[in-house]
Amino acid sequence: MSAVFRTSHSVWHRLLLLALLSLAHGLLNAQTAVVVDLEVRLQISPDSYVPPGTVAYVDVEIMNHGPGTAVGPEVNSSSFDDWFPALGREAGFWIRWTPSTAPCLMYYHHADPFPGHPAGVAAQLYPPSLAAGESVTCRVAIDSMTLMEHRYTLSFTAYDGVYYSWRPGVTDSNLSNNRAELEIRFSNLPEALAQPEVIPATSPAALWGLVMLLVASASAVFWRRR
Repeated sequence: MSAVFRTSHSVWHRLLLLALLSLAHGLLNAQTAVVVDLEVRLQISPDSYVPPGTVAYVDVEIMNHGPGTAVGPEVNSSSFDDWFPALGREAGFWIRWTPSTAPCLMYYHHADPFPGHPAGVAAQLYPPSLAAGESVTCRVAIDSMTLMEHRYTLSFTAYDGVYYSWRPGVTDSNLSNNRAELEIRFSNLPEALAQPEVIPATSPAALWGLVMLLVASASAVFWRRR
């Protein structure tokens, strides 16, 4: 009976120790949990219409409404086509660094494309640490190069972490304002006219045009011989 009592007593001690450790772990997590409220705002100048050969500038403002500090914010753009003419890659526009991008650092995140699709790339901005109530504005440039794009919805999304993720223990109290977007136009033409339609040589329209050309040529020869 005494041995059974000692065994039961030992089990209860272990259970109590586990309960205390679990409570301590919960208190530690509660102390290290951080709540932030990151917000992104975008402003484009001189205009959202950016014809080929011109440049527009986008001011990306990142704010932290707190109450915690965003130790390592990351702000990612929406994906756009990679541009590298030496490898046969072309795009309608390109997002690049400017001297006013500081204090943000800027990098590019390349995604593996699907077969037959252009390579996707996103601009990544890394602002400094933002305490509650602090904000920073980082400017990027939009180089419009060709009419390969008629219009594009540019967005930037903020995290407190790296590679589209949040640091452990960090939560955002309002995810609805972490993303901002604006529409950029590269042509004032209707979308159907922005890109010349390429008619295949075997299409009905092309064949009909060929027939009409042959008829016109035959008529001209006939009237010259009369």
